[in-house]
Amino acid sequence: MAWRIESAKRPTFSDAQFYPVTNAKFILYSIFTLGLFINYWSYRNWKAIKIQQNSHIMPIARGIFAIFFYYSLYLELVAHSQTQHNKNKIMPNVLAIIAWLLVILASLMTRIDEATTIAICILPFLWLPLVNYIQHLNQSSDALAYNSKWRVRNIVIAIIWVPILFLSLLEEVYLLPSTAIVKGDKLWSFQMQFLKRHQLVPIDEDVLYFYSDAWVDFRNDGNGISDNYIFSYWQNEQGQLESNLKHFKDVTSVEVTYGRTQLDNTVIKVIDKQGEHFLLIVNSEGSKDKELVEQINNRIASNKTP
Repeated sequence: MAWRIESAKRPTFSDAQFYPVTNAKFILYSIFTLGLFINYWSYRNWKAIKIQQNSHIMPIARGIFAIFFYYSLYLELVAHSQTQHNKNKIMPNVLAIIAWLLVILASLMTRIDEATTIAICILPFLWLPLVNYIQHLNQSSDALAYNSKWRVRNIVIAIIWVPILFLSLLEEVYLLPSTAIVKGDKLWSFQMQFLKRHQLVPIDEDVLYFYSDAWVDFRNDGNGISDNYIFSYWQNEQGQLESNLKHFKDVTSVEVTYGRTQLDNTVIKVIDKQGEHFLLIVNSEGSKDKELVEQINNRIASNKTP
């Protein structure tokens, strides 16, 4: 919508050969738009190339599929650099190929829930050699200033997305509770210290799988397993910590009610030899709940006395 609104009143700069923008605007706005500004920037440059060469390329398609045309755009800029400066002023060809492969890899990582925000933050930096070359061409300073200006819509987008991206980044590095079950080796040392200090996990045990249903603070809720134990803890209405801890040899079975969608939690009912039970509440994202149940059943079976 912003693109269509702007296109009607956007000035033209006759001496601007490409679409220049400052490195800072490119990096920040690409992150704030979840990578979409990279597609727009690519489209504008392919449009400039189409006009210069009077070719039949489709700038919109090359902008939408920017990651696949990264190397092609690099070659176009290299040809320009050779004409203007008699040398490649962007980067060596080998580095360009490596950067292209990293762009594709980072784009694929955005599809992985545990790495989406990290990949979004990395992607703009891989485009910087191309952005930097265009920015520093002998072009109209008016074009660079116009394209790099922060407008109201840019600021609004930043205000909306910066807190969300920041919280997502904290979640992906496991400083905030993850939306999915995580391997125990992903937990930070202060998190492990909390579990052991409050005797939620035996001091000589390492956590194998962990999930917290808390929104911000993992200390309010959590459950998981270690090699020999299964545990669960939560804060009651009085703010006091309650917990259950059972050795697998004392567990007879588990009853599982799987979440129907990724928005539904899976409930694992742990039944001990006295017929008592407690619950593990875990997320079903990525079928990791099934992996956890399999690990629990394997340990119950291996601890049964013949």
